[in-house]
Amino acid sequence: MKEQLQILLQRDYGISTLNRTINSLLEYSDDQLVNLLVNTIKISDELALQYLPGVGFRCWNINQGQVGVLPVAGLIERKLNKELLNKSLNS
Repeated sequence: MKEQLQILLQRDYGISTLNRTINSLLEYSDDQLVNLLVNTIKISDELALQYLPGVGFRCWNINQGQVGVLPVAGLIERKLNKELLNKSLNS
């Protein structure tokens, strides 16, 4: 799980608190991290991230009803799911 989240540190998504939040999450064990992600984590002021075992990652903006879908949420979701798929194919 940590490998997938570390992928987000390789690019600047224009979200000031994202790297700090990801670095904080990397301090947890993999089991703790999965438990947190299954229950949804707020990764910035605008974004939430969830992991559904057997399905993959979901990322969305919290205020979607007011501002619409933020493109960065889709970018993060696709990046994490691509990395998850690559890892499962290489295992």
